[in-house]
Order: sequence, then C-alpha cells, then structure tokens
Amino acid sequence: MLSSACLMPMAARTLVLALATLVAAGGCAAGAPPPCGPSDPCAASERCVVGICRPAREAVAPERSRRVVLLARDVAVLSPSESVDTAGAVTPFGARIADEVIVLMQFDGQLGSKAEVASAFVVLDPEAASPGPTQPIRLEAAEVLEAWEAGEPSWGRAPRLGPTIGSAIVPKARRAPVRIDVTKAIARTRGTGFGLALRASGSDAYGARLITAAGDSSGPRLELYLK
Repeated sequence: MLSSACLMPMAARTLVLALATLVAAGGCAAGAPPPCGPSDPCAASERCVVGICRPAREAVAPERSRRVVLLARDVAVLSPSESVDTAGAVTPFGARIADEVIVLMQFDGQLGSKAEVASAFVVLDPEAASPGPTQPIRLEAAEVLEAWEAGEPSWGRAPRLGPTIGSAIVPKARRAPVRIDVTKAIARTRGTGFGLALRASGSDAYGARLITAAGDSSGPRLELYLK
C-alpha cells in the first residue's frame, strides 16, 4: 500500500498516459524483447527485475533518488464485448470474456525543469477478491500516438498505439501489484506526449483482474524516481 505522503495533487502541468489491453495473436510486438521470468530466465550474471534482465549489482533506482507517485486522474475503459463492465472499477486483462479491452488513463504531475527521471513504472493492483489468472498473462507497454480526452473515446475511436516499449508477466495465481518499466518513454517525453498503453494477450478464465478506478490509491498510478 502506498503512503499518502507520496500521492501528489493535480498540478498545472499535465502528465498524460493511456493504458490499453489488446488480445494479441501470440508473441510480442516489435520494439522490445519479451519479459524475463521463470520460463525465460536471465544470464547467470544478471537478475530479473520488473520483467527486465539487469546486471546483478545494478539498482533499479538510484539510492538518493526522490520517489513520487501520481494517481490516475481520468480513466476510460473501452471494449467491443458487452461482458466487460466499462464503468466498473476492475478490468479483466487477458480474460476470455473481455475479448479486447482498452483502458485509457491520464495523470497530472509537475516534474520540474531540472528533475531527471531515473526510473518510471506503471503500477496496477489486483482485485482483492480475485484468485488471480489460471495461466500467465503477458502485459506489453506501448506509447499512444494520438491525443484523447475523458468522455470522448469509444471502441471505434481508440487512439493509435506504437510498438512495444516494455512488458511484464502476471504469473498464475499472482495477486501482487503489477509493475511495467516505462523509464525510457517518460524520460524522453517528460509528460508532453500522448501517453502509454498496455496490451494483454490470452484467453484466461479469470484474467488478471486489475483495479482501474481513477483517483484511487490502489488504482493505476505512475511511480517515478527522480534525481
């Protein structure tokens, strides 16, 4: 659970992100390697941290970095399936009933002109009552290439997405928070782009049921480590 001291109020400068899940036809999209995990271990000199093989002695975030957490201000859930409750607080990523799902999110935050992004992660919590997926669910992050505003998106008018920039695996029966490394994209755009996206493949009976309620401390958030 995040400390309330880490949660930032809405600021003048808007940091916009979009999260989307699309049921892919197997494999990862071009642009990033598949995430590491039990079935895809790292080399002996590396360790798997947040889906990425890193040097064993490399820190995920600098020791003296400042941690900032931004909550999702706006959320829009889009799906062609009538089985998905697009107004609900939980979204079934990779579930059979969901078919394809797009979850758009916006975050507000002020980084400051001198702040340097050392690490950045999109974090989503699982639904407390969910048993977790019955098989591994792959989540892939991508950048959003078009602007969107709350209340306007629909399934037929979802923004275009770029290639994969990061990924993670939600293991079978996993009920811990999901983190996807989006450091490079956030460091480059600094909140001036059109956002990020999450794609999920699979046809699981339950899927990874993640909380997508806007403004909730257990909902989607952007975890930044600033130098």
